[in-house]
Amino acid sequence: MKSVRTVPTHKWILENKQIISYVKKNVKVISINIIPTGNFLFFTVCLLLTIFLTGCGQNNSSFTSVPAPSEVSKTTVDTSAQASTTSVEGAPTNNTPETVTSSVEVASADNTSGTNTSPAKPDAPQLQTDDSSIITLGFAGDMNLDENTTTTALLNSKENGIYGCISDNLITLVRSFDLFMLNNEFTYSLRGTPLEGKAYTFRADPDRVSILGDLGVDLVLLANNHVFDYGEDAFDDTLDTLNNAGIAYVGAGKNLAEAEKIYYTSIDGITIAYVAATRAEKFKMTPSATDSSPGVFLCYDYSRYLEVIKEASEHADYVVASVHFGTEYSDTTDDYQVEMAHAFIDAGADAVIGTHPHVLEGMEFYNGCPIIYSLGNFWFNDKDLYSGILELSIDSKDSSLKKVDFIPCTQYDCYTNYPTDQDSKKEIWDYMESISYNIQITETGEVLSK
Repeated sequence: MKSVRTVPTHKWILENKQIISYVKKNVKVISINIIPTGNFLFFTVCLLLTIFLTGCGQNNSSFTSVPAPSEVSKTTVDTSAQASTTSVEGAPTNNTPETVTSSVEVASADNTSGTNTSPAKPDAPQLQTDDSSIITLGFAGDMNLDENTTTTALLNSKENGIYGCISDNLITLVRSFDLFMLNNEFTYSLRGTPLEGKAYTFRADPDRVSILGDLGVDLVLLANNHVFDYGEDAFDDTLDTLNNAGIAYVGAGKNLAEAEKIYYTSIDGITIAYVAATRAEKFKMTPSATDSSPGVFLCYDYSRYLEVIKEASEHADYVVASVHFGTEYSDTTDDYQVEMAHAFIDAGADAVIGTHPHVLEGMEFYNGCPIIYSLGNFWFNDKDLYSGILELSIDSKDSSLKKVDFIPCTQYDCYTNYPTDQDSKKEIWDYMESISYNIQITETGEVLSK
């Protein structure tokens, strides 16, 4: 179960979350976003409606539920194979996620555990379609919780923690995705020493992992150049910390089999696969995992990564391939990045997500599949930068990509913000178009091929 920060003013919601969850699940016309207004009459109506539905709604075979736009149902994934995750022999077949290869994990997207969630604000952005068949996948860039950074100093100064460092509307948005992934670019540990010769090393207290729960993170990328900054002991602590928090990871492990492991999740009857690898360092310092030693899944020679992607495509309806590559603080995509991303799609990936440069790099569609070469920083340091969140809307009826949205953000003065005024959004969208290849971004943030 995720550890989620609660807001005292919404105590009624937290105490009655099962009632609200039932009403939302069966009526699907009430959005949590209007509850924080404190309207007592609304609460009364919800309660009476719940009592009515409890008595007769479940016995009415003609009753049909239509999901609310912002409704999200998630299950915490524990990569140590706890109750919500299954790891057994055999490859998964479509719509049968319980059967997976020994290198694969599967998570259910149907959450009935009553997990506490922080209520959305009334003015929260709602980009998701109201089509009940749509699954939303969210992606953010680099996250750093190192104890010695200016961002963490800001975090420590805020009574409301991460809610004082990232705008409310952005937190509400990322929590609403059916599955939310970001790049965890540091290690969780109180042990270890910095790798000799590294200019920048990042380590956070393991207790900081609760922040991922506050943000609704389901899956993190560990295929990066900072997860091994404090050596093997700290790396092991990182894997244990994530496992204990019920947060899945891809791209690193205690051996090569774990590092290249495919992560599968089943949402509304379709199977989605995530894979990750890295080739970020000019001077290789982060160790590659081997058959008998821990490390990351390297892809300087990406032939093995292509095989993993092909395997994923054989057993999943939709495949997301992530890669940590590019040049830091350059918004120009390197030729090798384009070559690799296209090869990943040719191998069976349906989307390619890039991280590492700490700034935005361009987007394109290749054979109808979206590629973003760098999502930039989500919340990483004190540099003032454009950033963004990518949202993919997948139709569970046929696993097709229905829509791509780019949510514009800024990292400014250690604070990540989703601007609300149209001019600020357009400024970032125009910039993103200018560094991209064959895309245009509409006034609502939808990314189209041109």
